[in-house]
Amino acid sequence: MIDAIKPVGNAEAAPNGFLTFYGGYGKLWQTESQNMVKGILDGTVAPAEFGPQYQSLITDKYWSDVLKAVNMTEDDVKNPQLQPKQS
Repeated sequence: MIDAIKPVGNAEAAPNGFLTFYGGYGKLWQTESQNMVKGILDGTVAPAEFGPQYQSLITDKYWSDVLKAVNMTEDDVKNPQLQPKQS
């Protein structure tokens, strides 16, 4: 599997912009995400399992943390027609 990887960009770029933007380096969700990717590369996680596991990581395990990081509520997500609250 590792032979199929081709370098395509800046090695200094964040490995996952979403996880670094909403929490910064060292946050548990970023560490877990990186470990999931590592599992694909070392063959302990099947690529087909990654998508559902990653989705669950964000939408189940850390959803409330994501909403807090972007200053939103579950109601905001369920009602996108609502205007954002003014700070």
